Order: sequence, then structure tokens, then C-alpha cells
Amino acid sequence: MRAHGLTLPELSEATRSHLRTFLPPHAGVANPVDMIASATPEHYRQTIARGRQRSEHRCARGDLIPPLLSDPEEVARAIAAAVGELPAHIPALTVFISSKGAPRHSGRAARAAADLPVPGGRGARAGGVGALRQVAGAARGHACYPQPLRPGHDRAVIDRVLRAADGPTWLRPADLVTVLRAAGIEFAPVEVTTADEAVETAERLGYPLVAKAISPGVLHKSDVGAVIMGLQSAADVAGAAATLTRRLQALGAPLEGILLQREVPGGIEAIVGVTSDPIFGPLLVCGLGGVLVELVHDVAFHLTPVTDIDAAEMLDKLRASRLLDGYRGLPPGDRAALVTLISRVSALVEIVPEILELDLNPVKVLAPGGGAIAVDGRIRIGPHHRGRVRSGIDRLRRTKKEAPCALGS
Repeated sequence: MRAHGLTLPELSEATRSHLRTFLPPHAGVANPVDMIASATPEHYRQTIARGRQRSEHRCARGDLIPPLLSDPEEVARAIAAAVGELPAHIPALTVFISSKGAPRHSGRAARAAADLPVPGGRGARAGGVGALRQVAGAARGHACYPQPLRPGHDRAVIDRVLRAADGPTWLRPADLVTVLRAAGIEFAPVEVTTADEAVETAERLGYPLVAKAISPGVLHKSDVGAVIMGLQSAADVAGAAATLTRRLQALGAPLEGILLQREVPGGIEAIVGVTSDPIFGPLLVCGLGGVLVELVHDVAFHLTPVTDIDAAEMLDKLRASRLLDGYRGLPPGDRAALVTLISRVSALVEIVPEILELDLNPVKVLAPGGGAIAVDGRIRIGPHHRGRVRSGIDRLRRTKKEAPCALGS
């Protein structure tokens, strides 16, 4: 719990004394309460019901590894009944760690259980921790969940690409930009063109420009000389197109096109990304350093969803965070804009659970008020299998008082 930023308060002596009156002698009455494997459904009900009688509870969580001594169905009904009597401001979460998933409810407990988040299966542990982190963020008073600026645009792209794909696939540049902008993530102006039409496209975009080769399998373009910066004129663009063509031929890689992008000068380089773990689900990462991130390993991780407060705390954990404040006379960066971008990447993953991998590197963090602009990125998508855990977290979110709020554009 502490590793995920969650501090469990001590229970009062009155509560501990009450728990000792009905729990087995070897049960632990600290926080969390360990009712041991012999706990009955009634023990679960009475323990949770204590939250109705005392004001020291901020949220309730029940974990069960189904033992041989009690019926998980009966335990589930007892938990649901007790949670149904808790005050409305106390969110509740149950975690049934079982390959069979969450027990089904019937009878009068069904209505109470319908709104009770129950992450199950392989993602049970992570789903519970992630959900509790949401509760912790809400308890701090002003956590904000970002909303997409153009709902539906990203889903249309993802659905179209997946219908045409045989399996996991990388988004093409135009689709990547559409998905990011639909989520409110600024991406430097860009157009895909050919070597023959590069000059005409450049005149339309304006200077200075960066030229990047588009070729299947070439993901780290700068490593193979497939990125040329500082193009100030039509002659520069024509020369860059010819150079990229020669370099790709030398690599034996096909040149599908050239991506011309408005160059974003200055700023502090950052990285924001997402990876999807089969057990933990989406894991968001941020760091400073651009191409140096793999060398210095100065990054912070957080399970999604990520609020604005979570994003700010991730930046505070970085050793290089002081660069954003103007370290030793260097120009500062727009910390607030980077927080917004991180939160919106998290929101994008919530809307598009098919994202298996996302990498925005570098993100140019400009001077305060100037924003944070992604200048390169990639997204890999594929069928997802996180529905049970995500639906449990979504139901937990709906139990909280504050509504999701849109971050500033």
C-alpha cells in the first residue's frame, strides 16, 4: 500500500476492542484487519458494518482468497449487504483473488452488489490498488480527471484500423495525430508527403521544418539518420528528401513517404509513454531527457488513471524536475502544461483500452505559458482484455462525489 502512496490510518482502540469481541483470537485488528482464513460471512459483515458506526473510515476494501472453510458466494452476499448500509460518501471495493472471477449475487444482495466494484482474475490485485489510488487522490480534495476534447474521433480511428489489421499494429502517422489531437494532446503541425512533392508541401507548412523518413520497422529514426532538422528553405527540403532516399536504400528499407513537421525550437525535452502489462494493465511513465532517458533512467511510473495531482507528483519524483523551474539560470519550462499532457495521455488510455504501447518522445516543454508539444510519437494497438478490471474501477469512480473535469486547453 505504501509503495503506491496510500497510508492506512490507525484504528481507534474502541474499534479494535469491538473487533476482538467477535473475530478469532489470532485475527489482526490493526489496519488492514486480518480476519484469517476461518472468517465467516458474518465476520465480514460485522467488520464492514463498523464503518457505519464510526467516523474514522474514509473508504472500505475487502480482499478474499477463497478458503476451504467458507463459501465465497455467502461471503459476497454478506459484503454486499454491509456495503449497502454504509454512508454514501464511503466508497467500497472488493477483490476476489480467484481464477473463477467474482462470485455472482442473487436475491436481496444483488441490488447492493450491482454497484460494488469487484475486479477479478489476474488483474485483481492491481485493479484494487489502482482504484484505491483514485480514492486517495479524491481525499486530497481537488483531483481532476481530464475529459477528451473531441469524443468519438479517436474511437473511430481505432475501430477502423483494428478492422483492417490481423493483430497488434502501429498507427500510421496521420492516424496517430488524429488520435492525439482528439484527446487534446498538442502535436507539432505535420504532413505526410513524397520525395517528389516534399518542396510543395514544405511551402504550405512554412519553415523551419524537420524531415523524417517513413518506413516499416524503422521506429527510432534518429538512430539511423532518418531525421534531418533545421530545414529553412525549399532547397534544404529538396536536399533532405534526396538524402533520406539514399539512406533508406542503403539500409535496405522501403521509403513509404516523408513526414515534414514544423520544427519546435528550444524547450525542455520530456518523454511521456504508456505500456500495458498483462497483470497490472496500463502503466504510465514520464521523464525528462528525450533521447537521454534510456541513459539516465530518470523516470516515474503510475498506474492509470492519472489525475492532475498524480501527474504533478510524478514530476516531483524526477531528479531532473528542477529543470522545469529554471535550474542554474536555464530557462524554466511550462510545468502545468506538462501535467495536463500527462493527464490527457491517461485519459486517452481510458477511452482507448486497445492501446498496448504509447511513446511521445520528445515532448517539447516550452517556457511557462508556452505549452507542451509532442514532436514525435508512436502508438501500437491491439485487442484488449482488461474489461473486468476497468469496469470495476469505473464503477468505483462513480461512487465519488466529484465529477470528472476537463483540463484547460
